[in-house]
Amino acid sequence: MPEYRHVEKPFLDQLAALGYRRASCSADGRLSFHWKCMMAPPCVIDYIVVHELCHLHRREHDEFFWNELDKVLPDYAERKAWLRANGAALDL
Repeated sequence: MPEYRHVEKPFLDQLAALGYRRASCSADGRLSFHWKCMMAPPCVIDYIVVHELCHLHRREHDEFFWNELDKVLPDYAERKAWLRANGAALDL
């Protein structure tokens, strides 16, 4: 499991029903996760969490964002593909 070294405070603000979204990162850095994400495999949960943590450094899904994600999860593309293919089965 990857290490999350740069988190200075608890990052989870809430588990909630977020509609169609899996997670969100607010402008003030609060992270929320759809409670149904907890039904995903642990490696996919890691992807969702790390994805949102990367938003603390970069809001946009640009090249910098994906490079940062790749540093922590080099296989993020496979995890993302699993979520794309199976996320609907989690009823998100």
